[in-house]
Amino acid sequence: NQPFSWVSIDFGHYKIRPVRYSFAHRYGMPAFFMRNWELHGRQDPASSWSVLRVHEQDPSLNESHLAASWEIDASPLDYYRYLRVMIMGSGNSNGTNALVISCFEVYGEWKFEYEDNT
Repeated sequence: NQPFSWVSIDFGHYKIRPVRYSFAHRYGMPAFFMRNWELHGRQDPASSWSVLRVHEQDPSLNESHLAASWEIDASPLDYYRYLRVMIMGSGNSNGTNALVISCFEVYGEWKFEYEDNT
């Protein structure tokens, strides 16, 4: 329950150009539905995070709909090694910063990148 809490995924030697993503709310918890968050992408450890999608008072997740999908409306869209979901100020349905998500999925075009640093 910390402000601007986040979770990230490192795809290792792969990068994705995401066009859509999905996640679900935790089953059996009828509270703390995500409302205000951002999806970020980062190309490599030295680069900055780019905002790919902003959600403000998004009602998609609720007791009747535990999972949802969203288009990524960033332009131009690039390939990213890292994706991050960050909750924004009082970002859930209870007005707290508890980041409650599960079953994260991302859709788009993948590519393999291998750097030989030997």
